[in-house]
Amino acid sequence: IWDSKRGSPLRFHTEDLAEGVQKQLGSDFVVRIGFQYSAPFTSDALEELVKERVTQVIVVPMFPHYASGTSGTSLAEVYKQAAQMFCVPSISAVPPFYDNTLFLNAQAQIIQEAVGPRGQGVDHIIFSFHGLPVKQCTSAHRDGSVCDATCACRFNEGNRNCYRAQCHETARLLTYQLGLDKQKCSVSFQSRLTLRGTIEWIRPYTDDAFETLAKLGVKRLAVVAPSFTADCIETLEELGITGEKQFRDAGGEELILIPCVNASKAWISGLTQMIRDQVPRPTRTVG
Repeated sequence: IWDSKRGSPLRFHTEDLAEGVQKQLGSDFVVRIGFQYSAPFTSDALEELVKERVTQVIVVPMFPHYASGTSGTSLAEVYKQAAQMFCVPSISAVPPFYDNTLFLNAQAQIIQEAVGPRGQGVDHIIFSFHGLPVKQCTSAHRDGSVCDATCACRFNEGNRNCYRAQCHETARLLTYQLGLDKQKCSVSFQSRLTLRGTIEWIRPYTDDAFETLAKLGVKRLAVVAPSFTADCIETLEELGITGEKQFRDAGGEELILIPCVNASKAWISGLTQMIRDQVPRPTRTVG
């Protein structure tokens, strides 16, 4: 999955996105990339912005849905670094955008290009999201309820911060926007990091779905991963290579991996607008 010239897909897609956003924002903004686990690190990006004497830092966690282990740790790292620095400008963050039309429009455009109008080019579409332990999802419930299968069909103030509920909301909105047949769409979760039974993870599992759908007679399957904004090992290898083998071994014929929004024109424009929306508007004095 590594590009022979540009290397990591996650990195070059992110670089292309940052370049495109910088062009659209113009010289009044400074765009920097910060990774949590590889250079350039979040701390490097923050230090550069401080040296540039920016007046406001807008953090963009590149995860559409909120989870403490993704967006939460990204923001925590920024504030941790800021606490150790002097003269740090004000910091704000782009909120989760799982239901933001700017994100949904960009992803819907790519889905339609891959499966045709109303999904007519495939037998079934899987919306595959990164998995999380059930306990993490439950901790985000405001009403004290437990994250279970009902989060697939209820979305209210009580579970609005629940990762699983947000994922299903994204799938519902994309299904509606694209005019897809609900009976030919499903939601599943991938990338379990522990053996089954050790920790309870949200279900159903994507690898199981590949096998089940193939045995039910699905021959041409499309899978899209809307919890990722850039293609990476979890999409290109886990879904596009391993997933395709699992599907074919179970009797399927073709698995179509739909790209993430990456640095598509629609996503560059959408993210640019989301960033602009975070800039405080001048207050008007009435006198």
